[in-house]
Amino acid sequence: MNNKDATSNESAKVNEEKNDQELLRELGPLIKNHEIETNRNLIEVGNPDEAEAKLLQELGIRITIYGLLHPHSMHVFNVLGRLYSDAKNFRGMVNLLRPLLIIQMKVMGPEDPNTLFTMNKLGRKLAVCEEYEEAEELFRKSLKGFEKLWGSDHLITRRCRSDMKRLKEYSLINRKDS
Repeated sequence: MNNKDATSNESAKVNEEKNDQELLRELGPLIKNHEIETNRNLIEVGNPDEAEAKLLQELGIRITIYGLLHPHSMHVFNVLGRLYSDAKNFRGMVNLLRPLLIIQMKVMGPEDPNTLFTMNKLGRKLAVCEEYEEAEELFRKSLKGFEKLWGSDHLITRRCRSDMKRLKEYSLINRKDS
């Protein structure tokens, strides 16, 4: 074998290794997504505790690697949210939404629609957990933000106003019962 052939073979091996590495980088998120989907399937077959543990572990890994607001992290976050929602674990949802809201406020700002939606969703979960004062504060802020963003007649703004009204009615009823 001459020098030219040896160089050509070496170059082909290097290219093959690069292609393999690129393929692994592309497959990595797909593999991870499959693992998460498998975790979601665990929920369907009645093993939410194992699914929660795996999802929390995966969420921690992805937040460390990508940051919380990266799509890979948010995918796990959303699956975990579905787990808590399906299990009616409102405290779990509160514990999930609080740090998300803090980060969204810092990264996207308090008037970003995503931040306002998270604020409103957290308010709802807090209301179910009977943390009325904090829920009311979040409803007020999200309502004010949506009014400023889209006006008082927008569907989302009206929904926030309705959430606030229901909270006041519900909290008055429950406070009288205590």
